[in-house]
Amino acid sequence: VEGGTAAMCYIFKSLKSNRILNQGDTIALGVPIFTPYLEMAHLEDYDLHYVPIHARQDHKFQYPDAELEKLLDPKIKAFFIVNPGNPFAVALAPATIDKIGEILKKLDDLKIADNTIVVFTSDNGPQLMTWPDGGNTPFKGEKGTTWEGGMRVPGVARWPGVIKPGTIVNDIMSNEDWLPTFL
Repeated sequence: VEGGTAAMCYIFKSLKSNRILNQGDTIALGVPIFTPYLEMAHLEDYDLHYVPIHARQDHKFQYPDAELEKLLDPKIKAFFIVNPGNPFAVALAPATIDKIGEILKKLDDLKIADNTIVVFTSDNGPQLMTWPDGGNTPFKGEKGTTWEGGMRVPGVARWPGVIKPGTIVNDIMSNEDWLPTFL
């Protein structure tokens, strides 16, 4: 089982067990994405509807405004984005980041920001073997190793009323720690 697939199953099961997601709920999935992720939502255990949020390869896997605006649908309870096939040196463009900022502002305008948690993070460090496309890090190791460079990634979270703006935490945690923290 690919690590991300196991993590997605864990997340879906935890969200269901804690009644955050229920059968028939709608989620959004950033696509392209590995095929198992698309199929998981339809498993009998979850039975979720999903809205695809398309990023096209010919646009360097950036999400057009029209696709990101789908996230404004109040039926969407979660958005999952996974690096599509690990294309090297693909990052969110400044325009995409600005659009995400507009969506966050819309959450404020709709007065639902206090009931919405937003997290951006990664699952592993860069692939140095693909330098210069794979990135660089001051830490020993890379993706696929247990050294700090293979595990340490940035994360950004917005949780109004819980995380004060500007807070910096440099502690060790795992992505699996997010869900029990939210509950």
